[in-house]
Amino acid sequence: NGPFAAPLVSALFRSFPIHASPDQVEAFHLVLIEHCRTVVEDALQRGEPIAIANCIGVSSVLLDRLMAGFFTSEPVFEAVHIAMLTLNSLTASGTYASRTLANVDQNLLVADSAHVARLTCLTALQRSRPMGANDTGDDDLKLAVLTKMGERMRQLLLVPSNLLGGGQVSQVTMRNKGGYPTPPPNSRFFPLWQSASLSRCCPPSFQCTYPDLTSVDEPDRAFVVALMADIHSMLIDKRRDIREEAVVVVVSLLQRRRGIMSELLITDIRGEHRMETVDLMNRGGFGALLVAHEATTITEKDSSEHAHKYASFFEWLERNQGQVAAVFHGIHVQASRVAIPTNVGAATPEEAIENEQKVMLLKLTSQDSSDRTILGGLERAALAQRSHGATAESHALWKRQGFDDLSSGAMQWKFLLRQLKGSCTIWEGGSSLNETSLFAKSRLISSLLRKRKDTGDSKEDKSISISGSNESVKRWKLDLTEGYERQRRRMLPNYEFHGLYNIDENADNVEYVDEVGLKANQEEVAGDESNEGAVESNDEVKQHPVDSRSSALDMEVTADLLKKMKLEKIVDDE
Repeated sequence: NGPFAAPLVSALFRSFPIHASPDQVEAFHLVLIEHCRTVVEDALQRGEPIAIANCIGVSSVLLDRLMAGFFTSEPVFEAVHIAMLTLNSLTASGTYASRTLANVDQNLLVADSAHVARLTCLTALQRSRPMGANDTGDDDLKLAVLTKMGERMRQLLLVPSNLLGGGQVSQVTMRNKGGYPTPPPNSRFFPLWQSASLSRCCPPSFQCTYPDLTSVDEPDRAFVVALMADIHSMLIDKRRDIREEAVVVVVSLLQRRRGIMSELLITDIRGEHRMETVDLMNRGGFGALLVAHEATTITEKDSSEHAHKYASFFEWLERNQGQVAAVFHGIHVQASRVAIPTNVGAATPEEAIENEQKVMLLKLTSQDSSDRTILGGLERAALAQRSHGATAESHALWKRQGFDDLSSGAMQWKFLLRQLKGSCTIWEGGSSLNETSLFAKSRLISSLLRKRKDTGDSKEDKSISISGSNESVKRWKLDLTEGYERQRRRMLPNYEFHGLYNIDENADNVEYVDEVGLKANQEEVAGDESNEGAVESNDEVKQHPVDSRSSALDMEVTADLLKKMKLEKIVDDE
């Protein structure tokens, strides 16, 4: 129902992976070409007019890939075969396509089919030539293409000006500069015309490598000029069969386009002092070649004499190499000016595949490639939202479980440390301090006051003597109790200091000076008032034995209390 075959097949040929090797791409293209040939043969035998037009579109796709540099010798010849098969089915009498199509439809499709076949043959001849220093070319491909062209030269030279014209056609078509009929979009011929070439139905972002028929003036002349520019090297080829097939092609051109051949073979060449006219047509071997070929065709000689009839032409060609080379140089110059390019896009299929993969990479990295369709954009947005939700949920679960594990581990570690330290915790009691412990605060204060009272001469002695290293307070540490902004409000004796840091307690004579001037291990400390205060405190404890435990429990070992107690030296009474 529309021109969809050519863009679809073109997309298939460009759908190989970006990481595929040249051998894999070649095998992939061979499979596609085989399927294309099967489909084209079936459509030409029983297809509708739009299907026959799509066959020409498929041939244009193969031409586009061929001119881009793809295909080795086997795929190149398959492309030539498909193009020639389509052209022969449209022009030969008695075929299904010629019987099915109306005259106007047939004229439109034949013009495009001949144009695609001409370009395919010219490009195949270019691919058969050596492409580099280490490339020897493919003589078998060159011979096969020359044979095909010699058999179908009449169809290859069909152009729109020879096929179209008349009242009915002029009413439904409009002619452009090149003389090719372009149907209006509202006519029934427009789908056929659009389907017959990839350049007319490809996406705007895609650029074809071959020129469309509408852009070529005098397509038959452009084809003859481009072909003659390549024929010269084949006429002097080492292989005899290639030279003979090249002669057959030249004879076909002389028979059907004698005027164009005369313009090419008769030219003026600048000599040393003046212009010299060189006529290879009337006074040269090419005119005699045509006469000899026609005479041999009439008499129907056998194959041995058929080979002998070209011997005189090759002898003449060898004798006049200078003039022939000069004339064909002018033909090369004209061929470079025509609108039919004969050079392929890449020197080798490997280079063409690499170029295509670079284009794929650029498309993947472009900003617009991610939003090609609205449906794809919506699907990607939904997928991104689901992925984000799943990620957020997993992170929340991870954090929750992670903090729980950290808290549990910290508690277990603290519990283990407390078990290792015995009845007292590592922070000396904490909230579960045993009041009957040897290092309980109440016991320490009571013992200190009791020892001071037992001395009996507290007013004369300036020191307090308490025996035992366990009752000496040399090191202090902060209590766990915290106030505003985590301020430590209390000090506790640090009885683990010497054992923890492996320090001899008897040799620990470090002086401790706080903000109020407290000093330990000093020989004398003045202050009778402080001693009297300590004795009064001891008397109060003696007078009130019931409340001694509660008062000791309520006491806090602060810097002021220690200053008043004037702790200087501890001496064991015993």
